[in-house]
Amino acid sequence: MTAKRNFLAGLSSSGWTALAGLAAVPWFIRYLGIEAYGIVGLFLMLQALFVLLDMGLTPAVSREIARAQVAGTLRQARDLSHSMAIIFWAIAALSAVLFTVLAPWIAGSWLRLGGLEEAEVATAVALAGLAIGARWPSTLYGGMLIGAQRIDLASLVTIFAVTIANFGAVLVLAFVEPSLRAFFIWQAVAGLIQSLMMRRAAWSAMGGGRDRAFDLQAVKSVWRFSAGMAAVAATGVLFSQIDKIVLSRTVSLADFGKYALATMVAGILYRLILPAFNVVFPRFSGLHEAGDTAGLSRLYHGSTRATLTLLCPLAMFLAVAAEPLLSVWTREANIAKEVAPLVVLLIAGTVVHCAMYFPYALQIAHGLTSMPLKINLALSGLFLPMTIYLSLSIGALGAAISWLALHLIYLFLGSWVTHRQILRGESWRWISRSVLPPFAVTAPAVLAGVLILPGVASDWMKIAIAVALATLALLAGLAMLPDVRATARRLVGNVAGAN
Repeated sequence: MTAKRNFLAGLSSSGWTALAGLAAVPWFIRYLGIEAYGIVGLFLMLQALFVLLDMGLTPAVSREIARAQVAGTLRQARDLSHSMAIIFWAIAALSAVLFTVLAPWIAGSWLRLGGLEEAEVATAVALAGLAIGARWPSTLYGGMLIGAQRIDLASLVTIFAVTIANFGAVLVLAFVEPSLRAFFIWQAVAGLIQSLMMRRAAWSAMGGGRDRAFDLQAVKSVWRFSAGMAAVAATGVLFSQIDKIVLSRTVSLADFGKYALATMVAGILYRLILPAFNVVFPRFSGLHEAGDTAGLSRLYHGSTRATLTLLCPLAMFLAVAAEPLLSVWTREANIAKEVAPLVVLLIAGTVVHCAMYFPYALQIAHGLTSMPLKINLALSGLFLPMTIYLSLSIGALGAAISWLALHLIYLFLGSWVTHRQILRGESWRWISRSVLPPFAVTAPAVLAGVLILPGVASDWMKIAIAVALATLALLAGLAMLPDVRATARRLVGNVAGAN
């Protein structure tokens, strides 16, 4: 029951985060312009890159709290969390200084500015750093709640924080000042509120925090796992952000803003996969700690297929109806036409990437941080030159093509490497029985959408048709799930027995 509650809570939080962001973006573009929105896209990229400073501490804390609940050593986990919190607040303070120092160089030497003034952009970058730092400690407290399997608390705080960050920013731009400066000052205020609220929720879930000095031994106790996760995080961020880093240097700020827009749409898929990951990761850790290999295998295969069954129809809808959705959403037909091909490619790559969250959860639940590190290094070594070459040749479209190509490689390489050591011999079984069926069920709906939608004139009608096709794909996928079929057979048997 806890897993279902946590998944639904996480899904609600992720869904609201996506909806709030989507609702606010047209207003951001209206008040700031597409070029200035490129700075907002830069802010999101820098926020992702900031994970490098996590040093693997958050997943280490999540893992230790999950294990402590099984082993009955929650007091030690509280001591560790207290010490980690001191580190995170220190990093938050240093980040503001770092971005203030680097802001003039980023504005003057890195970005390709168009109509924006260099001083305005430098100020915006410095304030973006302050906003990132203010929100940063909430990462640790969220990890504590994930480990304690209290995602419901984390979700409530996130929903509130996302609401004030997005809709509050719209009000600030509309009634106070339509500028990047005002936008990022508000983001810093919202980020600090989120961190303080998440802190209170985390310590409540952990039974309260004790007022004590920094405990270096508590940090050292997880340092090996943390260091491994730091390397994994660094290479993972590099792998996932290479396209944005390269494009921020090689294309105009306006084109970067369009790519950021496409990335936001594709990122909706992560809003579904992250709640699933946050539920299965601590359960994987607990089953591994208990030595229940059979239970771990069932959960691994079942959670992969069930999640992809929900995810693939959503991906199909976003890709097939990309242009009408963007046109209705942004009210800019020209922008929609340019961004739609990027959305299709990024969606295709992202849905494949989402499937790989389950092998990754399996790896770190077993403490094998060297495995994802090697995979990330290999993929990054291929991704960087490919992205540079394609982006210089055909711009943002080239970066989107490389995103799709790399994740197709990741699917087969990553699963093969994982199942050489964990759940050995299950690589092809996982791909053929857990990954491919949801894609196969959705494929006819994709084909139907590609054939039907070009002949429809109305954007709203195109969206309605895409919704209908995605719904059919979802129902077909659910009907093929083993658990759903078993439940249906029991219901039929009960009805027949009653008669």
